[in-house]
Amino acid sequence: MKNKIVGFSCALLMMTVSTARADFTLSDMIIDFNPDSPRQYDVKVVSMSKETQYIAAETYVIENPKEENEKRVLVTDPQKSGLMVTPNKMVLPANAQKVTRLLLLKPQTDQDQVFRVVFKPVIEGVEPDKNQQLSLKLLVGYEALVIVRPKEPKIELTAERKGNALTITNKGNTNAYLQTGEQCNATGGDCKEIQGERIYSGQSWTVTLPHLSGTAKFTVWDGKKSEQVSF
Repeated sequence: MKNKIVGFSCALLMMTVSTARADFTLSDMIIDFNPDSPRQYDVKVVSMSKETQYIAAETYVIENPKEENEKRVLVTDPQKSGLMVTPNKMVLPANAQKVTRLLLLKPQTDQDQVFRVVFKPVIEGVEPDKNQQLSLKLLVGYEALVIVRPKEPKIELTAERKGNALTITNKGNTNAYLQTGEQCNATGGDCKEIQGERIYSGQSWTVTLPHLSGTAKFTVWDGKKSEQVSF
């Protein structure tokens, strides 16, 4: 047993890790395409490094978002997916910024279309030295959420309360982003913050309220404007 432990420790010593950090930021992390908005959106990629970086963008279609059977499908043909990201590779000089353009290639449908665009640094292959058997590369980047709203977006929220449990259901055809909410007790005091959530069409979300009684209030974003709702 002792020999096995020693052997395992030696194997770990022969592994090197090369990490490419995300020394850049994005101007936007959530992009909403509404029916009356332009069919293109520019995202700025801003360098925070003193060195040149090589950035790649990968686009994924998100099927059944936030469901147990959620699936991410890599986009290989923008014409089929309906979203093009250009350029999908760039050289980002030190302390500079460049623009990546998101283009809608298809009209809106009757439901939300959800994408994730991953921006990540690219590093060259790691050459292990003579004492190394394995080289591991870690890439750390950013992921932007892209939502293409339907032709006639509508949010319809219903709620049910059982004790401290509040369940909100979205019966509309587009997602509702419940931003941070608040609940005060029945007398209007001891107000507590409630963490918000994005509820996609046909989905429900349950949150434990801080008080048994008292109205829970949220700010709901529909992709264009915010409004206050109470439950």
